[in-house]
Amino acid sequence: MLNRILQPTENAIGNFHGADRWIGSGRTLIALAQLSILCFTPTAYLFVSVSGEPQKPHCEGWRSLTAYCLGNDGFQPWVSILLIALLVVVASGFFPALTAVPHYWATVSISTGISLSDGGEAAAQVITLFLVFLLLGDRRKTHWHRASPSTRPRNVLLGLTWAAHWGLRLQMAWIYVNAAIPKLSVQEWKDGTAVYYITRGEFFGAPKHLQELIYWATSMPLVELMLTWGTIAAELTIAYFLIFGKKRTRLVSLALCVALHTGIIAVIGLWSFALVMIGGVAAAMAGIQLRQQVHAPGAPRSAPITATPADFTHVNTLGSSDKHSTSPLVKGK
Repeated sequence: MLNRILQPTENAIGNFHGADRWIGSGRTLIALAQLSILCFTPTAYLFVSVSGEPQKPHCEGWRSLTAYCLGNDGFQPWVSILLIALLVVVASGFFPALTAVPHYWATVSISTGISLSDGGEAAAQVITLFLVFLLLGDRRKTHWHRASPSTRPRNVLLGLTWAAHWGLRLQMAWIYVNAAIPKLSVQEWKDGTAVYYITRGEFFGAPKHLQELIYWATSMPLVELMLTWGTIAAELTIAYFLIFGKKRTRLVSLALCVALHTGIIAVIGLWSFALVMIGGVAAAMAGIQLRQQVHAPGAPRSAPITATPADFTHVNTLGSSDKHSTSPLVKGK
């Protein structure tokens, strides 16, 4: 009985080659998201006074080890420069095993250092922690090299890498389940009017250059209903295929993730959050082979090639209701 349980796990670990180009693509997307925060957001917006507290990072306890607490006297411009340099190295892909821990440290530093972090920074913390264990035994020089038996982790590190891979898949699935289920208790999501109000929200709303088109589309009850319930359905489908998807069917999660977050970017922005989420789902695709090598008769077999995902853009968000307008679905009640 015990063998029946352990044998499939042993086989799965033996067939797992460790971190591959999917992992590399995910790391690069997350690093680019973090670079966009540090490079394109004015410092005054990252470090603001909240609830009357001083305009500086919190450095109590373990937070004293984060980057913005190195000087322990408030924001230092050179700290951001240090983090930017580190993230550029991570995005380039060189020496993934050596840069995994510094990347996690940079992620925690950004998330706990800036005053008004969002869900993207929180998700990035968890994702990069799993990536640390995924890359511990990685022997590739860059994360763009294909995974193969000659570069995969050895002995117990292979099992740890496989476990971290499944941990990442479960974590990303949980994020989407946790995003979908609570919506069902909100009246605007239940009656199909949430997207109408989100696009007209005070803080997150349709951009001016698309405002007329988006307002026209979301004024139609059928379109509004499809977009609202379609968001919930997409999130639950992403979660399902992340856990239960077999080989290439897992790519359904990535396709829906890209489509969902690209749509959110077009409507309300949030680039960095989108990149983080797409990067996390892309990393969860590890082990999927998009094409096989063709072998000549009698030629030695080499490891299969794992392909790199194409371009990704993305993310997620909640909107606030516009009290000055009413959804056509509500009007029809």
